[in-house]
Amino acid sequence: MAATRPLCRSVVADQGISLDQGDPSQKALFVRPGAAYRLALFQFLMYSYQKCQSSPQISRVSRKLLGWALRVSMRLSRPRA
Repeated sequence: MAATRPLCRSVVADQGISLDQGDPSQKALFVRPGAAYRLALFQFLMYSYQKCQSSPQISRVSRKLLGWALRVSMRLSRPRA
């Protein structure tokens, strides 16, 4: 599930997770412990695809190739209804 609020330091600091100092408006991906693996994988791949497509640091060719691989992976991992 994609969160719409920034990652809260107080929630993760107690667990020893370091936070990057990036833009606080960025979305974060949270996975419930009881969620099906296939659903979590699909959501992660979708998140990765969106990050890849919006990254100015990835070349156009790399973005196309990585985007293709992520789309294929999303199709294969799509949760069944």
